[in-house]
Amino acid sequence: MALLTLTFRQEKVELPEPSARTCPARGYKIPEGLSGESLSLARLYADYGEVIEEQCRLNGLEAAAALAVMKVEAGGVGAFDQQSGLAVIRVEARPPILSQVRYPHGEDEFRDQYGRGQSAEWRALADWFSREGEKACYWTSFGLGQIMGFNHGLVNCAKPVEVMLRAQSSAAESAKMFFDFVKAQKIIPALGAKDWLAFAKVYNGAGNAQGYAERISGVYNEARSLGLG
Repeated sequence: MALLTLTFRQEKVELPEPSARTCPARGYKIPEGLSGESLSLARLYADYGEVIEEQCRLNGLEAAAALAVMKVEAGGVGAFDQQSGLAVIRVEARPPILSQVRYPHGEDEFRDQYGRGQSAEWRALADWFSREGEKACYWTSFGLGQIMGFNHGLVNCAKPVEVMLRAQSSAAESAKMFFDFVKAQKIIPALGAKDWLAFAKVYNGAGNAQGYAERISGVYNEARSLGLG
């Protein structure tokens, strides 16, 4: 049974229950006494540590580095919203590829209509999909690595809607998309060297690369202090 069905004219795209919402780290138990960001980070590792460790071994990376990026990108929520079971997403408020610029005043106007949180993001995507079809997926990011739909060709997907479906399919696929993307963008060396600024310029764009790099660096240091990866 589909968790959600997106419709555009006669087209329907069903989002199924993921085959597995987590890939738990083997033998890891969250230490007692953690709170706030430390607890959020530990939970992320507990839920996805197995696939993160596996992919990092294959790519010669330190798990704490990949974990830090995923924590910044998915906000510590993980691959799926706990209530709905839908993949974690973020819809751009002013997507230039859509035929109509819906929110000329940006984020505030967008939030006034839809609100905040994952239920709001999915309401927005369903609304835009009903008007624009697959174009709505171009400027939405999906999964643990928050991969944009327009990057579909870099994550072995034929079209943007397949990025959404891959993120929805399982926790392992959500994580693997991140590694596919960094390999395709040739930023494995930057991530391995902890050159956060070089990594940020490619992964998230040059606009706020310094701030993004500092956020990743801080989370990485916290992950290391907790012995994660």
